[in-house]
Amino acid sequence: MTVYTEVPIREAHGGFGEYQCGEKSISPQNSCGVLRDLECMCGGLPLEDALLDQDYVDAGVEDISGRVHNRPSYIYAKIVPDYQMDEDGNLAPGVQYFGIDEDEVPEDFYGSV
Repeated sequence: MTVYTEVPIREAHGGFGEYQCGEKSISPQNSCGVLRDLECMCGGLPLEDALLDQDYVDAGVEDISGRVHNRPSYIYAKIVPDYQMDEDGNLAPGVQYFGIDEDEVPEDFYGSV
């Protein structure tokens, strides 16, 4: 059976505009059997859609798809209020990236209900 698990995407320690995935924890508590359900819980937009959305463009979304080490199956972006400092030192919205990875697990992954 296929399950989907959210993974954080952060700037890579080495810099150079690269990103890396954080730790993924596949478990019945963290993974979901339906991609759309997990997308709704996480919020945000698929990266391809976010790049075309003016609110995301204004918040600073970038096409990071080719710069993610250990790239997940899907990349998303969401606007987070008070995420970064603007030029005047005030908190401003910014873009946070995350991924959703697709994995195969045994049929009894969720146990008996």
